[in-house]
Amino acid sequence: VMDTQALRRFLKDYRRLGELTPLRGIISIELLRREEFIVQFVEERVHFDLVIIDEAHHCRNPETSTNALATVLGENADAMVLLTATPLHLGNQDLFHLLQLLSPGEFDDFALFEERIQPNRHINVAARFIEKRMPGRALAELRQVERASESQFVTKHPYYAEVGTLLECDELSRERALQAQRLLLELNTLAHIFTRTRKREVIRDAPLRDAQIVHFDFGERERAFYD
Repeated sequence: VMDTQALRRFLKDYRRLGELTPLRGIISIELLRREEFIVQFVEERVHFDLVIIDEAHHCRNPETSTNALATVLGENADAMVLLTATPLHLGNQDLFHLLQLLSPGEFDDFALFEERIQPNRHINVAARFIEKRMPGRALAELRQVERASESQFVTKHPYYAEVGTLLECDELSRERALQAQRLLLELNTLAHIFTRTRKREVIRDAPLRDAQIVHFDFGERERAFYD
């Protein structure tokens, strides 16, 4: 875990020795986004093998120093991972700006981005129908993808026909439903750069809640405080 002095020492050594000076550290965004450090990263062309930014939704606003920092780090890194628990609660424009940090050449026009993600709305609705074991409704919703302007991202994928075959049934078994959902994740037009993991997918043997009502009488002071 690096503080201000440790980061300054690294930059001083990097200026003298270049990539012979490795940087392996956990550094707060508040520290890194100081102008003195952003400028030095640019001037010294500090190279990173991997940059991981936690709470990356703070980088979504292109007018902020945090976004400027993420841009510089991304340009100087071989690979970058953005972690956040909240991107799907943001607007499309916020998600667009986050993806721009990861692949600026691919995501450079917001209007094209909105067309690109149109099929995902139908894919997400189809996934919800699969959860409810309603294969007919899921298949009908999935077919709506073909009407989207960027439908080729989905319809030309080999999994598209496979999901359709899985959903052509009257009853959907648990195994068949899970397989269809896994394939739908791959059909998402952002699947190559964006992955969403739900808590229920990573917690094994989650405890079952057994809620019980316990009745008791307030004492005089407790009742007065409660009231």
